[in-house]
Amino acid sequence: MSLWIEKIIPVNKYSRPGLKLYSVKKIVMHYTANPGASAYNHYLYFKNLKDRYASAHIFVDKTEAYQIIPLNEVAYHANDGSYRGVEELKPNANFRSIGVELCIEKDGTFHPETIKRAAQIVAYLCEKYQLNPINDVVRHYDVTHKNCPAPWVKDEGAFTAFKNSVKLLLNGGKTTNVKTSTPSYKQQTQTKNKTNLTIDGKWGSETTKALQIALGTPVDGVISSQPKNDITKAIYSGITFGNKGSMVIRALQKKIGAKVDGKLGPETVRKLQKYLGTPIDGKISRPESLMVKELQRRLNEGTF
Repeated sequence: MSLWIEKIIPVNKYSRPGLKLYSVKKIVMHYTANPGASAYNHYLYFKNLKDRYASAHIFVDKTEAYQIIPLNEVAYHANDGSYRGVEELKPNANFRSIGVELCIEKDGTFHPETIKRAAQIVAYLCEKYQLNPINDVVRHYDVTHKNCPAPWVKDEGAFTAFKNSVKLLLNGGKTTNVKTSTPSYKQQTQTKNKTNLTIDGKWGSETTKALQIALGTPVDGVISSQPKNDITKAIYSGITFGNKGSMVIRALQKKIGAKVDGKLGPETVRKLQKYLGTPIDGKISRPESLMVKELQRRLNEGTF
């Protein structure tokens, strides 16, 4: 039996922006604050949400759980308020964490089976992302001081007991039995290619080489058919790329879901900006680009 049912909601403005996570540093625990409502009820709610920005990756009740956001995408679950008590999640926790929501009973408590199922799910996630449940499983309250999950804000000892139960599951053997299209942690780390770029926002030959490694194309530091000293000029102009350069741009376009035409024009840049979670204007600013800095950071982490 699977730990959860995968029912991914469509990309939309309010609950699934379609942006990629930078990394997974923490698992953030929430409660639904909706007494008696099931995990499936919340899947339906967030699928049709139109009046506010909110969501989480997985919803858990006493009989089942639903994953509604891909684990490699942003959910709107932990960036409200101004308090940022978890250093690793600054400045926006949504880009570096996975949100798990526990449904509550009509009396406002967690059913024991809900807690048990949530512990199994969180143990799986800790194993997948190599997290320490004692340090890396946090409450929404710890991030923003919101009273969430209320039962564990009121009784911190119960939350500590939950984390200890996750730790016991990890120490006790297998925790995974999830049918999901998301690659396993082992598969992800096997394909990572970390680099050591200077994060300066300048798209030069070293950034191009790192991108070529990440995309699996020939590595020569050339992104266009023009001489290397014209790379920056070529990128800004949005010219048509040929030969090896075209191969790089085509591979990039395929990865980010842009039209595959070998041109680094405004539409491809917008798609890349959306993929990276940076402001979307279709331009690569100069002399330093926020988009290129984020690309360099991800290439360094092996998360592009």
